[in-house]
Amino acid sequence: MNSVVLPSISSSLGRYSFDSLGFDLKYIISNSAIPQTIETTTFSNSNIYRYSIYVPDESVDAYKTATNWTVLAGRIKPMSQFATDFPEEEI
Repeated sequence: MNSVVLPSISSSLGRYSFDSLGFDLKYIISNSAIPQTIETTTFSNSNIYRYSIYVPDESVDAYKTATNWTVLAGRIKPMSQFATDFPEEEI
């Protein structure tokens, strides 16, 4: 698996939902304008600090300040930057 798309129809992602994501992962995408509620363990053991998380441009600040997303703030980027970071990828 080289990417993860977080489900936008879900308002919350439970404990250990994305536990132990592999080293082949390149990025995570959330299309939800409103940050999903996540637990401190949602991305447990996943090396999440190695990957960028792309969110809707207008929601970057909301994600960076949302509960439990704050520790990932440095990884959160606007979706408009995705094509620059991954020009060979289509979403």
